Amino acid sequence: MPLDPLTALSVAASVIQFVEFSSQIVSKARHIYQSPHGILQGNYENETISIRLQSLAEGLKVPLKPKEDTAVTKQDQALQDICMECISLSDELLLRLDKLKVPSIAQQRRWKSCRQALKSVWSKKKLDAAAARLSQLRSESEISLISLRQDEGFKTLGEDSALIVEMLVQDRLTNRNHIAHQFEEFKLHQKAEHERTREYFINVDFQKRRQAAEKSLLQALKFKTMRDRLESITKAHRNTFEWIFKDPTEFDKPWDNFQEWLISGQGLYWIQGKAGSGKSTLMEFISTHSDTTSNLYNWSKGKYLRVGTFFFWNGGNPEQRSQAGLLRSLLFQVLSIETWLIPDVFPEEWEEYFSEQCGAAESNYPTIVRGRQSFGSVCPESVGTNLCFFIDGLDEFDGNHADMAAYFQDLSKYSHVKFCLSSRPWPVFEDIFDGVPGLKLQDLTVDDIKLYFQDTLVKHKRMVDLAEEEPEETSALCQEIIDKASGVFLWVYLVIRSLLESLRNLDGISYLKQKLSELPPELEPLYGHMLNGIDPIYKKESSKIFQIFRASISDVDGGRKLDPIALEGALNAEFIQTMNARIQPQPMTEEQREMQLKRHIRMVTQLKSRTKGLLEICEPKHNPEQSPISYLHRTVKDYLEQKEIWKGILSYAAGSDFDPTISLLMFYVMELKT
Repeated sequence: MPLDPLTALSVAASVIQFVEFSSQIVSKARHIYQSPHGILQGNYENETISIRLQSLAEGLKVPLKPKEDTAVTKQDQALQDICMECISLSDELLLRLDKLKVPSIAQQRRWKSCRQALKSVWSKKKLDAAAARLSQLRSESEISLISLRQDEGFKTLGEDSALIVEMLVQDRLTNRNHIAHQFEEFKLHQKAEHERTREYFINVDFQKRRQAAEKSLLQALKFKTMRDRLESITKAHRNTFEWIFKDPTEFDKPWDNFQEWLISGQGLYWIQGKAGSGKSTLMEFISTHSDTTSNLYNWSKGKYLRVGTFFFWNGGNPEQRSQAGLLRSLLFQVLSIETWLIPDVFPEEWEEYFSEQCGAAESNYPTIVRGRQSFGSVCPESVGTNLCFFIDGLDEFDGNHADMAAYFQDLSKYSHVKFCLSSRPWPVFEDIFDGVPGLKLQDLTVDDIKLYFQDTLVKHKRMVDLAEEEPEETSALCQEIIDKASGVFLWVYLVIRSLLESLRNLDGISYLKQKLSELPPELEPLYGHMLNGIDPIYKKESSKIFQIFRASISDVDGGRKLDPIALEGALNAEFIQTMNARIQPQPMTEEQREMQLKRHIRMVTQLKSRTKGLLEICEPKHNPEQSPISYLHRTVKDYLEQKEIWKGILSYAAGSDFDPTISLLMFYVMELKT
C-alpha cells in the first residue's frame, strides 16, 4: 500500500526544509572560503546550527517502508531515496560543524580566521561536491512535489490540504528566485566594496608619493642662509619710515604713492637710493609691516595672497648674491604653500621624484635656465593667487644687472603679479625702470635722520648739559651733521658713534665741532679715516683679522661663516694646535661653555678696536648663539677690496710669516678633532 498523501506531503516538506537550510550552510562556507578574511565563529553559533540541522534530519527518518505484503510505488521509492541521501549529507555536515567548534587558544591563534578554519576541516573540492549534491536534491524534491500534485491520492485530499501543497510548491519557487536575487545583489555589493577598497589604497599610495615628491623638490630649493641677510639688517629706528604709508602730498615731498601702489597698482615699484641711505632697512620695514599686508589683501580682493622676499648680499655666500639663490628662495616661498603648482612648475623633476625610484633620487636643484623657466611659469600658472615680491639690493647681484632688471620687468606684465625692487641709482636700472613708479630715498629721510639724531645724540645726558651751556653752538653742530649727511643714514650712524665716544670722554662742544670737521662727508673717505684711526699697536693683528675674514668668505671652508670663536682660533692656530694635541674628543663641560662665552665676548670687543667697526657681529633672530662676522655694509667690502687699500692693510703685517687661509683651515681641522 502506498503512502497516504498527507504522510508523503509531510516527508516532502521536511526534505525541502532540510535542503534549504543545508544550502545556506554550504553557501556561507563557500563565501567565507573565497574571502581573504573571515570571522571565526563561536561555539554557540555552531552548536545552534548543528541542533537545527539534526532536528531537520530527524524529520526525514519516518517509517517509509510499507508492510511486507505491500508493493512500493515508484513515487514512494524516489521520496525514500531522497530522504536517505539527505540523512547521509546531514551526517557529513554535522561532522564538519563539530570540527569547526572553537578550539584551544593555541590552535585558535594558528587559524586566525574562519577561512583558515574551513580549510582545515573541509577542502574546496568536497565543499563544491556538497553544493552539487544539494542542488541535485533540490531538483529531485521539486519533481517529487509535482508528482504528488498529479497523484490520484492527492486528488482525494480536501481543498485545504491541496491548497497547502500548492502554496508549498509556489513558495518553493519564489524562495528559490529570492535566493538567486539575493546572491546577485551580494556579488554586486562585493564587487563595489572591492572597487572602493582598491581606490582607497590607490589614493593612499598616491598621496604618499605626492607628499614625498613635494618634500624632495622643496628640499632641493631650500638653502641654509636663505633668511640670514633679512634677519641681520638693522631694524628701522623708532617712528622712522612711517611716511611710506601716507599720502606724499601731505609732506610736499616727491615720491609716488606707495600705499596706492600696494592697493591698486601693477607692475614694478622701484626704491632707489645712494649707498648707505637705508634702502635695505626700508625694504625690511616694508616687507614685514602689517600695513603692507592689509593693503595687499585689499589689492587681492578675496583671492589668495602670497608675499615673497629676497635680500641680495654681495658679502654673503654664492646663494645670497646669485640668481640661483634668488629663484630658489622665491620658488620655495610660493611652492611651500601652493604645493599644487609643483607638478606644473617642475614637470620633469616631478616625474622623477614621483616615480617608484623617487626615494633614491637626489635633491639637486635644477640649472639656472631651468630655474628661470620654473619661476617664469609660476606667474601665469598661479591665476587665482595674487603674488607680490620684495627684492632688495639688485646692485648686489653677482651677475648681469641689465638681464636681471629686464627679467623682473617682463614678469610684471601679469595683472596678479608685482615686484617692489630696490637698488642704487645705476644707469642700467635708470634706463630699464624709466617711467616706473618709485622714490629716491636720500631725498626723503631728512626728518628720519633728525629723529634718529635726537634720540641717539641730542638726548645723551652729556649733550643735554652742553646744550644748556652753549645752546647756539650745540644747535649749529646738529644742523651741520644733518647737512653733511645728504640723506645717507649710514654716514650719520658712523658719525654719531664717533661723537658719542667723545662725549664719554667729556669732550666739549669745540672739540666735537673739530672732530666733525675732520670726518669726510663721503663714505669711502670716511672708511679710510676709520682705518687710519686704528691704534698702531693693533695694526698687525688688525691686518690678520681682515685677511682671515676675507679668506673665510672665499669659500675655502665650504661656505662656513666666520664667528668670533673661529676668528680667535685662526689668530692663535699654532697655540691651539699644541694644546689640542693632548685633548681627547669629548662633550663640553659647563665650565668649558662658560669659558667659551668669555672668549666670545672678548673677541667681540677686540673686533671693534682692531677694525673700528668696519667688521661687525650679526646675530640672526632664529639662533642668537650663532653670531657670524660680516662687513658693516656692502660699501665697506667695495672699499677694502680696492687694490691700493688692500695693499696697505697687508703692509700692517709685513715681515710676519702669516697665511690666513692656512690658519683658518688649521683651526677648522683642530675643531673637528676636538
